Amino acid sequence: MHSRSLMSSSHGALFKRDVWPAENLVPADILKRIPLPADKPKTPAPRPAPGAKPPAAKPPITPPKAAPAPADKPISWPYVKVPYVTTAFDTCGIFVDCEDSTVDKESEDLVARSLTVAPDTDIVDAHEPSHARFRRDICTYKVKNAGISTKNLDYPGASELYSPPKGANVKVNVLDFNSDKVADHTVKSAKTKPISYDGYVTEHVVEKDPKKKPFFVTWWNKELDPTTVAARPNKPPITMGDQTTINDLVFEALGSNNNRDDFVLCEEEINGYKARIWNQKNAMAPAKYKKAVTDGVSGATGSNVYLSGLRNTLAVFEYMNNADVKFRFQASIKNVGIELKNVEHLTKEKMDLSKEWQDFMKTHLAGVEKKAKEWFSDRIVKETEGQINDMIKKLQTLEKDLKGKETGKDNAAHEKKAKVASDKLDAEIKTAKAAVEAQEKVVKTREAELKTKRDAATKKNAELRRKSDEFNAIVKQITKEKDAKKKADLTKTKDALEKDKTKLESEKVKTDKNKTDAESNRGAAREEKLVNEKAVGLKQREKWSLRSKELKDVINNLEADKKVLAAFKTAGASIKMPAVL
Repeated sequence: MHSRSLMSSSHGALFKRDVWPAENLVPADILKRIPLPADKPKTPAPRPAPGAKPPAAKPPITPPKAAPAPADKPISWPYVKVPYVTTAFDTCGIFVDCEDSTVDKESEDLVARSLTVAPDTDIVDAHEPSHARFRRDICTYKVKNAGISTKNLDYPGASELYSPPKGANVKVNVLDFNSDKVADHTVKSAKTKPISYDGYVTEHVVEKDPKKKPFFVTWWNKELDPTTVAARPNKPPITMGDQTTINDLVFEALGSNNNRDDFVLCEEEINGYKARIWNQKNAMAPAKYKKAVTDGVSGATGSNVYLSGLRNTLAVFEYMNNADVKFRFQASIKNVGIELKNVEHLTKEKMDLSKEWQDFMKTHLAGVEKKAKEWFSDRIVKETEGQINDMIKKLQTLEKDLKGKETGKDNAAHEKKAKVASDKLDAEIKTAKAAVEAQEKVVKTREAELKTKRDAATKKNAELRRKSDEFNAIVKQITKEKDAKKKADLTKTKDALEKDKTKLESEKVKTDKNKTDAESNRGAAREEKLVNEKAVGLKQREKWSLRSKELKDVINNLEADKKVLAAFKTAGASIKMPAVL
């Protein structure tokens, strides 16, 4: 080993010289003066051999272009025809109080319309009607004739009307709508008993006539001598009971448990409107009708809601001019006139009430026609035609705008936006429909409760009716009985019956109140359901307004409403009550 190649450290370690750090051995100023070694020359590329082709030049590399964004494809959105509701809507309990035949609940002036007055009116309560959603039940209705109203005689409920012995020979007449279509206001008369019965309605009207008040205070409810009554010269051709007051003779002529010939069974919604029209009141409160039209035109409800109010009004006059009803109506007026001819014989006072009765009925019926025609025309002209036409114009403008967007250059974007809105509305409609379905369950519960309460009230009324008949029969026996002991025994029986009757009357008050409360609860439940249905309707109209095709259906439906309305308008101009013979 060469001594100059290796050196030792102070510790005896050996280091290779060529790995010593130069900066540690050479001063810095000398390092700066030492020139750096030159780069080694590069080996030149070999020249191609003579005759060899030069290598082909590589083409320039072009960076790949980004693919263009795909164009918007048309949205797949199936068309579903907008439905048009043609079934009639049950307005009772929501727009008209068909349960209350006295029609006193609205803040409207009550027009007095009768011939007579009794100082202490004692009107017997009657079975109240019930109603279903679209198909109403049957009720007993005494063909409306006179406004005379004092103490009405009791008369049978629907289920009792044709029951023997008194009802065995009564001709069956069931008056009902010809169909459930809202555009059909015609009425039919069936000659077979209905499968089910549910209550009846009685309406009697009182008018005070100051000129005749002394006569009626003295004579109307005074018990007359049975022999004098039996000998009265004018007797109507009806089944008579043992009546001994002018009041009872007149009401026997109008129809009673004994005289059932002038009764018919009538669909209750017709009957509810009939009570209002007969009393010369609005068939439906104008404000309620106008709101119903607004809701129907806007899509919140179907047009069948407000059209049903017009339909029911026309049906009243169809009903009154039905051959069976008209015959009974005119016979009833005539029978009352016959009994009123007996007043002079019974009271020895010179008074021709029969002629006044005829004059009153003619005047009253003319008033009924006039009021009904005015109400009907005003509702169509002032509150319906204008709203429909305005909505059609508004929707036609929107339809034109939609068609432009659907066929324009941005139609795909428009469709996409509309579809997003439609999907959102579908979700909202689904939620709103769930609320309707939930409320429908509440309505059914309330209807079941009402049926239970109504059945209880009907049963109690029947019990009271039978007890009252027993009581009245005993009272008449007592007046005729000459034997003191027998009279005393009859009086004891009468007292016991009176006690039972008083108890039943008290119970009847409770069952009637329970029924009334149940009717109110059911009405409130139906109103709440209608509110929920309106929420669905408005959302659906909003959805149908997103595309021109569905919107055209909506416009066509409004045009269909105009046709129904035009037919109703023509029919309303010719409504007429039967003539007084």
